[in-house]
Amino acid sequence: MIRYLIKATNKICKPRRQEQTSIFGNIFTRNVTYSDDGKPVFDINVDHTKSRVYVWGDHKNGKLGYYGEETEGFTPSKIHVLDSLQVSGISCGAEHSVAVNNDGKVMTWGLGEKFRLGHGEEESEGSPRLVEGLQHEHVISVTCGEQYTAALTESGDVYTWGDDSGRLFSSSGVLGHGNFDPQPYPKLIEAFREEDVRIVQIAGGKGHMVALDEHGGVWTWGKGEYGRLGNGEVGNVPTPEPVELFEEIPVKFVNSGEHHSCAIDDEGQVWLWGRNERGQLGIGGGLTMDMYCIESFPTELAANEDEHEVNELDGVYVGCGTTNSIMIADNNEVYAWGSGGWLAPHRMSVLSQKNVWKAECGGGTFYAITTDGEMYTWSKSGFMGNSKALGHGKGGFNSQVAQPTLVEAFKEQNLHVIDVAVGKNHAMAIVQEL
Repeated sequence: MIRYLIKATNKICKPRRQEQTSIFGNIFTRNVTYSDDGKPVFDINVDHTKSRVYVWGDHKNGKLGYYGEETEGFTPSKIHVLDSLQVSGISCGAEHSVAVNNDGKVMTWGLGEKFRLGHGEEESEGSPRLVEGLQHEHVISVTCGEQYTAALTESGDVYTWGDDSGRLFSSSGVLGHGNFDPQPYPKLIEAFREEDVRIVQIAGGKGHMVALDEHGGVWTWGKGEYGRLGNGEVGNVPTPEPVELFEEIPVKFVNSGEHHSCAIDDEGQVWLWGRNERGQLGIGGGLTMDMYCIESFPTELAANEDEHEVNELDGVYVGCGTTNSIMIADNNEVYAWGSGGWLAPHRMSVLSQKNVWKAECGGGTFYAITTDGEMYTWSKSGFMGNSKALGHGKGGFNSQVAQPTLVEAFKEQNLHVIDVAVGKNHAMAIVQEL
């Protein structure tokens, strides 16, 4: 049984009263606890024996898992080989995918180049294949970068594999082993053990990583270009280093986009840093298309004075994409920004009263999951938003979806969405098949 905690308040309060509501019978239940200030805390329980994995979008290099077929799936389709494996976590890279199940086993598929699949060779895989190098570890979560993959174990260790070298100025040290060497098999990041640090969350960007330790400290490593490591520098760092600001400000959540990163501290304040040429930091004042528009230190999320005082709200969850970001606030509203459109958080009024508890970004695209198991997707623009990954049965720049729109395919098949992972041009969801 995997438990997803959905906090509608950042406050840690003694429960005032408790109600339990069965949403999907014995498969999916939601416990609602009310804090002292009357705000709800949603506690969702998922039985992953009933979970299935659906994929859609561009299928180049077999990243949709359709046994090597080079097709595009604009409508979500099931990866049948994963039906009996109780998948509990998923992630999408640029050209590969990864999943982990309740037994802690990891499977990868898609483009094999640069050893990103962890099988010891560079052969591509058209369907999920077990990563044998992790069979003796119990993995609880996975994340993908462009050319690498990482796994977090139950004991707080981090394993990485892949290779982001091979192109001019591209070696970053994102694998975290103190060098710039490729790793064809999963390899433990020794630095955390040496520092006696237990990691509880990991997030992968294009060439950098962010990790959260059990005491609320934030660690970054890899490519420093655009200030995405948050240490004030732009040089590459091949070994995990703590972000100095968060040594004094404990953090409860981290995430990473292509060239930017974010954190939510214990008080609910959202921090962002890295590249901001398309407004993905949400701090306003960005110079659209200016590649030198960056923040090399964590910066507080700014308010949008024209609409809502976002800086007066607490962040519950933040998703980061290529050039865009999305936030769930403690007032149950969803705010989105970036992709050359909104330079500060913009409230998605369509999602008001929808009880969104999970939100993610892809290649200019946005995704929101409600506690009722519905998924809404949209893109800011046809140019930046890759509509083939939206799941509405159509693709191409002329088929943009500008406002949050229900993915009807899941509703029509009585499928309830539990989780979503998004790459540049493909997406994957864990659903309950009832």
